Amino acid sequence: MLVERIKKLMGWCPMAVKEEKKEFEANSSFGYELKHRGFRILFASAHLVIGIGLLLNVLYVIKNMPWFPGWMMEVDITASMLLSIIALFSIFIAFDIIGSDEAKKVLSLTSLIIILLLFVYLAGWTANTSFSLLQSLQFNYTFTMQTLILFTLIIAVPNLLNLLRKGSYRIERKTGIILILILILVPAVFASLGYHINLQKSKLLIEKGEEYEIYHAAHYWGPPAVVFVDSDKWSSGSAVSPKEYDALKFLKGLEDGKVMAWWDFGLRIKALAKKEAVIYYGSEEIKRTIARPGNKNYEPAEKVRDVATFFTTSNEDEAKAIMEKYEAAYVYFPKNMYLFNAMKFASGLNTEYENSMYHRFENNLDMEYFEKLYENEYAVIYRLKI
Repeated sequence: MLVERIKKLMGWCPMAVKEEKKEFEANSSFGYELKHRGFRILFASAHLVIGIGLLLNVLYVIKNMPWFPGWMMEVDITASMLLSIIALFSIFIAFDIIGSDEAKKVLSLTSLIIILLLFVYLAGWTANTSFSLLQSLQFNYTFTMQTLILFTLIIAVPNLLNLLRKGSYRIERKTGIILILILILVPAVFASLGYHINLQKSKLLIEKGEEYEIYHAAHYWGPPAVVFVDSDKWSSGSAVSPKEYDALKFLKGLEDGKVMAWWDFGLRIKALAKKEAVIYYGSEEIKRTIARPGNKNYEPAEKVRDVATFFTTSNEDEAKAIMEKYEAAYVYFPKNMYLFNAMKFASGLNTEYENSMYHRFENNLDMEYFEKLYENEYAVIYRLKI
């Protein structure tokens, strides 16, 4: 049976029914062959390439899927599930398994609905970093909006063309069975995968707070880490390196007081240093500086602007005033993170790096209102002088 299908795709009367064979024998003109056989081969080949290509990509992503941050695993599983359904429909259409043009139109229509759902879902997880289409597919479906639109069109066009062909939409018994099996079994398989991984993750859990979880660092993408801090509330999970872990433990041992830090580090400060940070998210007006947000929580624009101004201003008196405004006692500053331009954009200031507070903290320069309490290769911690 499979051999016959492959023969059809290779040119031996592809996707043809018995009645068409007689017609081909009676009319063998080049135009007729191109119209009735060439287009069928083209459509079938497009569906086959898309189907096999998507399945191979799904296997690649699932094989290399990180467990942390949690939202990334969610994207991988959900997008892979939808792509698997689309791929199976494409393969069924390519091999003419149902053998009915009306049934194939039903499969194409269903596939287009799934493609639309995929687009809407991934549109909420687009990235600002530029990737090629292949990189976007393989790197945890990290699409920009442009590459997502391109990808959607590529997998949708063969189905759209199939809908333009003459014929009705008739769901035969065989078609219905195939639809039900694919739409039930594929989600069930991926749900089982998600359950299995979450069960394994639970064994790595170190501490569960109201707004975060701390795990042993395993199955995540990135450099070696001591722990992984994850949360559904914050913008993304955070792998914590050994040196950063040491800095946060030192911060934890200090007297109570709020911590002035960029929003990227708020979750780690709360979970590991047990201190309140001034901000935990970016603001909506700077969302384009967030590489790939895990949720849509935002801090008030003024608050984020003030924190950005604290680091980018050239006026130490202004920095001191911002610390007092938010009742902050400490400054937590990870070094060599290249965040100055993002902070400069958020503050709206035109300060040069060499004149900024950012430069003074990063290079441990003497300051009138701030004293250094701790420093290692990763971070420096200051306290506002009383």
